[in-house]
Amino acid sequence: MKIALILSGGTGTRIGGEVPKQYIQVGGRMVISYCMETFLLHREVDAVQIVAHPDWRKELSEELDRLVSSLDREKHPESGDLSRLAQRSDGLSDPNMQEGKAEIHGAKLEKRIDNLSGSDMQEGKTEVRGAKLELRTDSLSNLDMQEEKCVGKLSKKFRGFSAPGENRQLSILNGLRDISQFASAEDLVMVHDSARPCLSGELISACFAAAEKCDGAIPVLPMKDTVYLSDGGNRISSLLNRDRVVAGQAPEVFRLGAYLKACEDLLPEKIYEIRGSTEPAIMAGMDIAILPGDERNFKITTAEDLIRFRRIMED
Repeated sequence: MKIALILSGGTGTRIGGEVPKQYIQVGGRMVISYCMETFLLHREVDAVQIVAHPDWRKELSEELDRLVSSLDREKHPESGDLSRLAQRSDGLSDPNMQEGKAEIHGAKLEKRIDNLSGSDMQEGKTEVRGAKLELRTDSLSNLDMQEEKCVGKLSKKFRGFSAPGENRQLSILNGLRDISQFASAEDLVMVHDSARPCLSGELISACFAAAEKCDGAIPVLPMKDTVYLSDGGNRISSLLNRDRVVAGQAPEVFRLGAYLKACEDLLPEKIYEIRGSTEPAIMAGMDIAILPGDERNFKITTAEDLIRFRRIMED
């Protein structure tokens, strides 16, 4: 099983305003909804868990419902027509029926009321240009069931919310504990920032593939600038080999059991010192692979980052 853990517990507003950056509207949607969409549509992702503050869960649930409905219409455009055509016995006098037009699976059939006898209507049968259509109530209700099933395929991936912790790593720990209630120790958990909306399906696949034969994986980017080491913070102590230094990205993937233990071993104090999600894994001796990251998968931290993302969406 492969699970996505989206971190959205932060309430900071460094960008400005009263809305946390992951809930800011861009393109008519919350920033977080973009990575949610990528995870929901990815075939390898079996479940999605979200760390979110209780104050935002209602809005986030509504956003998820809108997203699922939108994705389902795109994936199954006929489902919307099916629901509209599910004429129950009390709906046979619908204006569309009176006008003599209905669209079923893309085929336009003209039905004139004056050609229908009362007995035909009672039996639920209509003859249109020699084609006999059965409009039994049970068949019509099945159309609604088909639409609900399409929506359910995506919505069932979402498993629930987890409580945010006092810092990022404690939020992750809360999410891991909740995930462990329905996943096994050998399953893979992908940790991702809600403020990284440009996540691609290709990077998700690459991360899972890299983690298959080890304890986890993290995408990295090469350092572009010269990197120095400063012991005291006011003088350069030594040079670092830029070719051996990389910058970590997200999403990061870990074996659930080993990573959960690595995080719990840092309780109660050391976990407050963690700055990166992979640090506990390295400290615990887990075998973590690296793979090429994606420059486009940037994190929205500043107002300039938000402007950059808005421009990407406009293009």
